[in-house]
Amino acid sequence: NGTIVDLFNLGNRLLSAILGGICSGIGVALCFQQGGSTGGSDIVVMIVNKFYSISYGKFIRYTDSLIISAALFIPDVGIDGVIYGFVMTVVFSYVVDMLMTGNQQSNQIMIVCQDYKAMADAMNNTAQRGATVLDAKGWYTKNQHNIVMVVCRKRDTPTILKIAKAVDPNAFITVGSVMGVYGKGFEALNKI
Repeated sequence: NGTIVDLFNLGNRLLSAILGGICSGIGVALCFQQGGSTGGSDIVVMIVNKFYSISYGKFIRYTDSLIISAALFIPDVGIDGVIYGFVMTVVFSYVVDMLMTGNQQSNQIMIVCQDYKAMADAMNNTAQRGATVLDAKGWYTKNQHNIVMVVCRKRDTPTILKIAKAVDPNAFITVGSVMGVYGKGFEALNKI
């Protein structure tokens, strides 16, 4: 009977560590997405991230693991408290990385329209995004076209699509996810 109660308590503590990691990871990721800081070890992470290509979650896993390991020397914590601390840190770091990476993902938008100059100007001036004009030939119609290509963050895609629709409601548009974008306005080339 005592074993069942111990297992039930173990499950509650494990579930609490996992849910605590998920909830705190979501909260910290939202804070970072708005340019904020929690005032803890994440300040060091932000400084290191400016110079090295290391994710917030990975760095926090290392630093918090050292801090949690130090808790082994505190008599009241015990080994089980340290293990739950590690579980929460791992869950927390993966949630933060997942949400932060999702925020940084980019799209490549290809716009085929009649007035490519007006479209490219609208992307540069209204959307404040760079645009590239590509020469193309539609194989179905055998007509020459120009394609306006825009690369933007996923969160900016709806704005780009609204501007494109305002310029040419009959435009043919494709949106594709890209794995990495490097250069001005995106990730620095030295982070490759």
